[in-house]
Amino acid sequence: MVKGPPKMTKLVVSAIRNLRDVQGSTAKDILNYVMREFNTEPSIERR
Repeated sequence: MVKGPPKMTKLVVSAIRNLRDVQGSTAKDILNYVMREFNTEPSIERR
């Protein structure tokens, strides 16, 4: 069975956990993290 790309929720949770910002992470920070770590296109994350 071929594994597809991770679900967006898992990507966001992973980003929040790894950014570890005490005051919380902004949507822009999370988007940049997901794009950098998972090599995804910006149009996909904007949804």
